[in-house]
Amino acid sequence: MTIGMSLVSFSWNETDPTHPALYVGVRLIGYDTAENPLPLKDQGDGRWSGEFDLPDDLRTSYQLCPVRDTASPDWDTAMAAGEPDPSPRVERLVVGAYGNKQQSSILEMPGAPPQPWHQRRDDVPTGSLHHVDTGREWPEALDIYTPRAGGQDLTTLLLLDGQAWMKLDVAATFDNLIAEGIVPPLVAAIISYPFGPIRVRALTDPEFHLPYLLDELHPWLAKEFGASTDAADTILSGQSLGGLAAINAGLRAPERIGMVLAQSSSLWWTEGALTGEAVIATAAENPASATRFWFEAGVLENEDLVAGNRRIFEVMKAQGYQGKYREYQGGHDFACWRGGLADGLISLLTSERPAPDAPPARLAGSAEPARAASAPRNLPGPSTA
Repeated sequence: MTIGMSLVSFSWNETDPTHPALYVGVRLIGYDTAENPLPLKDQGDGRWSGEFDLPDDLRTSYQLCPVRDTASPDWDTAMAAGEPDPSPRVERLVVGAYGNKQQSSILEMPGAPPQPWHQRRDDVPTGSLHHVDTGREWPEALDIYTPRAGGQDLTTLLLLDGQAWMKLDVAATFDNLIAEGIVPPLVAAIISYPFGPIRVRALTDPEFHLPYLLDELHPWLAKEFGASTDAADTILSGQSLGGLAAINAGLRAPERIGMVLAQSSSLWWTEGALTGEAVIATAAENPASATRFWFEAGVLENEDLVAGNRRIFEVMKAQGYQGKYREYQGGHDFACWRGGLADGLISLLTSERPAPDAPPARLAGSAEPARAASAPRNLPGPSTA
């Protein structure tokens, strides 16, 4: 066994003896760049098992992939067969996995960074969620989180890919952080839309999503829910293509967005109106603003994605932007991002904010563990039904 690695055992038992599996693999979401899942061995009597050396600080979602029609499946065939580990002792990730839309299970190695904020606690006061069906293709729906105590001029979080975050009960993270006094009370717009072409078109077209986020949604949040419109109180957060869009927005509209929380940003993206190269060029060509950035990426992700995140970090550091960047042992995975979201909020909302005329602090690597009278046009008011 290699230093820094631990032996992990996986097993699967046949569920359909009339059509038995010819191959069973373990798909680790963090290792999706591999040609195949990790193969289990047929032990006879419908039992499959295997042991593998994995990093001590790994966190990943995973699926077991029983393939019944071939003993040598290609990657797509094995991925399509993925299903969660049936063991009741293993935590589920309720967001559907890429390639088959089934739930996954979560593997947390002993050295994985702690995630103390995402689980709902019985003794913590809960905020409110107001659901809105927008009648639009993008975004399709909004869920507005407000803190139990209410208030005015509250910190504002605009959270992309809400269709996943709502399944993960992201409101529990907000409740826990606020109850502990770790972050100030906040209003969060959890912005939902289907995964697929609609999402790609919207997030890669800043002339489409920026006017909506900044000129329609944000003012409406201020009128209806007491959200602050001050840039210094406003966070835009996104993952993957959402991270790319969030970084670009922070660079282009620092007078509106004072904080950016970007996870596994798709800085490798080459299609449409918004590309990774264009965002990096924007960072290189513009002087640093007061907007602060918090980035993270998984070392097991696509090499071009990791390289792009490292590159923009270096470019922005040279320009004098403010912020932090970290890498974690994991992949393109909500099992990792759910903890990173809390860590990013803590970092952004507890860091000392510079005085208006003070020079910005330089970006640095981090050792952190990996009610209005009318609503904007076409944006319905909140429904509590």
